[in-house]
Order: sequence, then structure tokens, then C-alpha cells
Amino acid sequence: MVQNLCTPNSLKLPIPIYEHYGAFKPNLNVRRLIEALLDSVDPEYLQGLGSIVLSSQLQLPRKDRRKKFLSRGRKHPVSRVLGFYRQCWKSQPASIELYVDKILAQAPSWWAHVPLVSFSLFAPVLFHELGHHLHKTRRPEFKEREDVAEGWEKKLTKIAFQKRYRRVMPFLRLLRVIIRLIRGRQEPKPTPSIHPPRR
Repeated sequence: MVQNLCTPNSLKLPIPIYEHYGAFKPNLNVRRLIEALLDSVDPEYLQGLGSIVLSSQLQLPRKDRRKKFLSRGRKHPVSRVLGFYRQCWKSQPASIELYVDKILAQAPSWWAHVPLVSFSLFAPVLFHELGHHLHKTRRPEFKEREDVAEGWEKKLTKIAFQKRYRRVMPFLRLLRVIIRLIRGRQEPKPTPSIHPPRR
């Protein structure tokens, strides 16, 4: 009997995390950070997710770096993408890929070593893509898919911070302002999610 990898309950935890950075070398342990973020998520929400891939755009072939992807009815170059969700297709389970180099580029390199800052950089991107997974597999809504993903992003990010940084929650508002100021210096603004065509 062939296993149906698209069935939400067909895959078991923990979710495999693969690192493929090419020449890029992250200045922190991203795997450990992603594992900590996933620990804050209800295991039910992770069912059906086959893997999480941590990569960089430096390793992409030139033809892939020139591709454009659709989000909210507009085409965006790969250079503006932080991560994307691949839905289950044929024999391939669903997966999330994060461009670690692009995510870390949103803040000065020394900031990433501050745990609260690294959480602020990676949590929204990871949970946005997980929101697409939930929208597709568990809780479909007849809304713009980016709006649904952003709703999950906010909900799951809040839960993660409350679990890990409960004592410093009063200071998170100030941190968000600082992060927005840092991101605002960079133009154009990155696109958090893309949806590659089915293969």
C-alpha cells in the first residue's frame, strides 16, 4: 500500500529540518532557533508538514534567481522573498523553505545574536508560511490566502513569545518599533511569502 503523503495525519513529529546554505554561513544556530519556535506550536498544526528547509539565495542557480513569483496578484522577484510554502504535490509532502540570508539581512549582524531579536526576525516568516499550510490542509477559509496566513502569523508569533519571553512581554512593543525602523531603512520591502507553480 502506498502512503498518502498529502493526508494531514500521515506524517509524524518531529519535523525534519534540513540546512542547505551553499557558500553562505549563518552567524547563529538557526536550526536550534527554528526548533524552539516549533516547540511553541500545537503539534496538531504541524501534521502533514514534511520538512523545513533552511537555505540561502546565494546557492540558487542564476535562472532561479531571475524567476518571479505571484503574491496578492503581483509578480515579485526572488530577491524580495524571505520564504515560501510548497503544498503537497503527488509523492512530495508539503514543506517550508526559509531564505536565511535574506531574513538575517533585515538587521545588523550583531543584532541577530540577541535572542529576542532573532526570534523577531524568524518567527513571523516561519509562522506566515505555516499559516499557508494550515489554510491549505486544516482550516480552509474563503479569503485572500495572504490575509489568512498573516492572521496565523500574528497568532502563532504571539503564542511563541508568550511561552519563551513571558517576563519581558511589556517590552515587546518597543522591540517591534525598533525592528520596523531597521526594516524601513531597506528598500524595496521584502515579500514574506511566494507560491511557486506546481511541478
